[in-house]
Amino acid sequence: MSILQRLAINTAIFDGHDLKTSLKTIKGLGVDNVEFAFNQGYVGTLDSDMFSETHAQYLLSLLEKESLSTNALGCTMNLAAPTAVKDFMMRIDFAALLGVTYLNTCTGPIADRHIIVNNLKVLTEYAEEKGCVICIENGGDHNFNAFASAHDGVRILSEVESSVLALNFDPGNSVSLAPNLSPGEEAQIALPFCRHFHIKDVQVHDDRFTFPPLGKGLSTTNLLFNL
Repeated sequence: MSILQRLAINTAIFDGHDLKTSLKTIKGLGVDNVEFAFNQGYVGTLDSDMFSETHAQYLLSLLEKESLSTNALGCTMNLAAPTAVKDFMMRIDFAALLGVTYLNTCTGPIADRHIIVNNLKVLTEYAEEKGCVICIENGGDHNFNAFASAHDGVRILSEVESSVLALNFDPGNSVSLAPNLSPGEEAQIALPFCRHFHIKDVQVHDDRFTFPPLGKGLSTTNLLFNL
């Protein structure tokens, strides 16, 4: 299987642009898979209509038109919020409508870590019923610092104890949230616990983060192609 067949492009990079054009661009690059991004605070306004059956059917029609497929959904939100269980169950239902297996989500603030773990125990039971896997992701900013290092993520897995909870590691997020850690070393620690993986590279200029081509930044994600 070629690297292009293994990759999916996350639609977050097209935020603000027409989705039809975005999918056509992805197909034109020779990539066959898409990860739709519904990440709270990172992409446009999210409401219940975005997770409706009608919207799912619309997305499926766009995928069919471009001969694309999807098996992962980006759905970061605060998993400690008062309505987190209900809201994330809605995302699980949406993933099931799309035929998606993996729901990728950052977690929440470390001060609410115990709430996040308890909510994940409830959510994994529901995800298992729906045939989905929740992949918690290391955060890229302090709003999601309950999982900052690879060991943080592994510890959450051990506390929840569910076969449908795994990691989705992003070495690029280590650059912004855990600059004292090596993204490459963190990636290798996390990899055995991953069911999904995000690949991006990061540069820092005057405390601002930009995303260059792979191998041109600090994330050293190019090493992943040799793992």
